[in-house]
Amino acid sequence: MQKTLIVLALIAMQANAAPLFHDNIAAGKRPLTYIGKNTKAATTLALTQKTDGGDTVARVAAGSPVTVLLVDNKGHALVKNIFGLTGWAQADTSGAPVDKLDGLQKAEMAKNTFFFYFDPANSKFLNETLPIKGDRPEIYRALRGKFAGDDKEYLLQCDEGMSADPNCTILPAGDNIPDGPYYGDNTLNGETYYIPGNGYIYTDTRANLFYQTRSKYVLQDGKLSKIKQPYQYIGVNSKAQNSFKLDGLDGKKHAVKKGEKVHIILDDPYAIPCKEDSLCNIKLLLKNSHGNIGWVVPDLVNSEYENPGPKIEYIRFYGD
Repeated sequence: MQKTLIVLALIAMQANAAPLFHDNIAAGKRPLTYIGKNTKAATTLALTQKTDGGDTVARVAAGSPVTVLLVDNKGHALVKNIFGLTGWAQADTSGAPVDKLDGLQKAEMAKNTFFFYFDPANSKFLNETLPIKGDRPEIYRALRGKFAGDDKEYLLQCDEGMSADPNCTILPAGDNIPDGPYYGDNTLNGETYYIPGNGYIYTDTRANLFYQTRSKYVLQDGKLSKIKQPYQYIGVNSKAQNSFKLDGLDGKKHAVKKGEKVHIILDDPYAIPCKEDSLCNIKLLLKNSHGNIGWVVPDLVNSEYENPGPKIEYIRFYGD
């Protein structure tokens, strides 16, 4: 009798739970079901690393646009926010500030190589270029400000690298700022940076990566740490360069023919452990031209003359 009452109570709690989205999103019949639906948050959402919670990736304000990418058979929904960060949606009652990147001022440097979005209330665009010394790359001092949401000031210093490797480093603002290339734990890869001044740094780049990647970092006590996402959203149309098969979410195999149009939905960055000093393979969720959804591990190394595995036109190394 007691077990029955507990079950009934849980069912009642679920029935009375406030909806997370403006549209009804039902649980899937399989471990994962692709949804791909644009909707809006019905309440403030926390996007978390795990289905039932865990560390928060991002927070979304009620009424903000989101895309429901996947649901599991328990009704948990994987969502991407408008910037492209992913996480499992939970109702957020913490009262913590939501991620807000609109309204930032934009600045450019190095003939449109670097792009910065910042809040003039806490950061200043320096637009300083240091003289070239020898064969070292040109140094750009881009921003100075209170990046971490406290009174400490930082400097964002960038360079294009020795071979088209754009990067920026966050340094303490002071008298001992290096006047040459400086790389360390606070060096980020890429050319596009969002620095709202609340302790979070966002990047949007495919430099030295295999696809356009949106990332979020936290700056605390002078140190940058990357915030892990359960999946990396891609959302790009491409085509197959050879024939291969998808491991379908429906448990079936689905053929993809050479030249067939495909939609690359996301990457599962933790599906394949990365061995030290080796190439990290990626596992992609694709939709083929018939609407079938499934996983594939693309061949990132072999050419068409070396009997390669699955090859997709868009997925390649964007660097030297």
